[in-house]
Amino acid sequence: KCNNEDRTMNIGKLIYEHLTDAAVEEKVIQALNDAVDIPFINEKTEERIARAVWSAVTDVLKKVLEAK
Repeated sequence: KCNNEDRTMNIGKLIYEHLTDAAVEEKVIQALNDAVDIPFINEKTEERIARAVWSAVTDVLKKVLEAK
């Protein structure tokens, strides 16, 4: 029998796995890069920043989604 806490953990795990899927990650990073235009920074640097931001977000989400 699966209790609510187990279901919440399973849903959190599914969400995290989906968000960290390589294809989803690329779509998010591309969308972030497209949305942010910093005139004095080239696209490659903007992409590195978007990747760093996404990495930080997924790290936090992992902790939040695994929290009881």
